[in-house]
Amino acid sequence: MSSVSAIIPVQDDIVEHEGICERPSERSDRTGAQERDAQNVEAQLTSHDVPDIELMAMVVEGDQGAYRLLVERHFERIYVLAYRMIYHGADAEDIAQETFLKLWLKRQDWKREGAAITTWLYRVTVNACIDYKRKPRAASMPEGYDPADVQPTAVTLIHRQQTNLALRQAMIKLSLQQQTALTLFYHQGLSNAQAAEVLDISVNAMESLLKRARKRLRVLLQNSSEDLIEAIQE
Repeated sequence: MSSVSAIIPVQDDIVEHEGICERPSERSDRTGAQERDAQNVEAQLTSHDVPDIELMAMVVEGDQGAYRLLVERHFERIYVLAYRMIYHGADAEDIAQETFLKLWLKRQDWKREGAAITTWLYRVTVNACIDYKRKPRAASMPEGYDPADVQPTAVTLIHRQQTNLALRQAMIKLSLQQQTALTLFYHQGLSNAQAAEVLDISVNAMESLLKRARKRLRVLLQNSSEDLIEAIQE
């Protein structure tokens, strides 16, 4: 998955267009200087050195190196969230890339005292996935790709595929909000408070949403394995 290389060139074009009134030589010099600055930032920082809030402050100033680090740090989790919601690898990657492109394009709107950058990324991704699922399309079986899989035995793989299929078929019978709540809580590991912030609802509403979703899912999975049903207990 070439996440960074797929996103960065797009915003490089934006930088070039911003200097469209310059003479070619001046624009070339400016672009070269920006690329060197970005490389210097990446040489000085690692993904563990600077918190998101500081990187985002640099992104607001147009720092491409800081933007690249944010993409490298968070792309995988955003992709996994999108995949868990729509079960289509290529489209999930498109959604993840569009989310980060939107982060760059809307960087001037970011407020330091606002929501965490991860919350913003989750919210944009969730909304994009909900829009995706609302669009009519031909019914198809979900892809077999699971981002978290390691190399299993044949028996384990068959059992896992059967379990995943049963769970996916049950999940799509829930409301979109219930599907999203379960995905954020179980697959992304968000707390009730964090998931509530992503969905822009109260914590109590999130807890109620999860409770109803679990109850409905247990009914739908009543003929499935006991392990799967136990995994979605209160």
